[in-house]
Amino acid sequence: MAGDVTENVNRMEPLIVEARRRGADLVQFSECGVTGYDLKNVGVNAAIPQDHPSLDRIASIARANDLMVVAGYYERAGTVLYNSATAVYPDGRRFTQRKHNIIEFEKQNTPTQPGRRDRDLFKFRGLTFAILICADSGMPGIYEELAAKRVDAVLGPTAGLGSIENGFRLKDLNTPDRRDAYFRAAETVLSLSSAALCALQLDMGSVYCNQAGWIESAGYFQPGRSSVIDRTGHLSALIPGQMLAEFLRPELALGILHGNSDADSQRFPR
Repeated sequence: MAGDVTENVNRMEPLIVEARRRGADLVQFSECGVTGYDLKNVGVNAAIPQDHPSLDRIASIARANDLMVVAGYYERAGTVLYNSATAVYPDGRRFTQRKHNIIEFEKQNTPTQPGRRDRDLFKFRGLTFAILICADSGMPGIYEELAAKRVDAVLGPTAGLGSIENGFRLKDLNTPDRRDAYFRAAETVLSLSSAALCALQLDMGSVYCNQAGWIESAGYFQPGRSSVIDRTGHLSALIPGQMLAEFLRPELALGILHGNSDADSQRFPR
């Protein structure tokens, strides 16, 4: 829900609890999942500082379930706004990464500023991670740089696809032109070859999580495609994405990542 921080955290809690019940060690949510991501500044206007009570509550949920939670939000740092993601350890420690690659439509629609290009690495239960927020994955050479640093997996909170015109309703399937557009769009949320190839070439896994929702006031359609790809190139978990608005809803998928040693593996849902 764009702009509704309290409700967004409310929706996260049962997913975290269920993930832990299934044996998860880490739960990742989407880009700006706490504040919402949009084209009309609804999420931006709900921007929060790093010490906001909503993040304290996520920390409490992480502690109660003994796992790490990665949550994205628009961050207010004094007079400056960032697109950030914070990894919350079960012992309360926090690691925050700010989005660097602010793309053109974001520059036109939101007043967020770029963070540093360099990625800070962090460890959790034997694995080393880096966060690439959505378009940060398009920074030239970034995956090779992270692989050279022996990163086990990239965490990629995202919020694609675009404006509400990119979404469809069931009635659209009765109209030939819209139906053809639907099938073309549906294929774009199923492609995984580039991530799998990256894993095979660089020996590095990935966890991608996209928002799911269509809210008129936010002007943004998010189909919810998410995946876990092991460093072996194996598709460990998949939420394929949904182009029909009537079927958009939060989902949970559980995947397994292996570290640089076969003995190092953890289960990662999104």
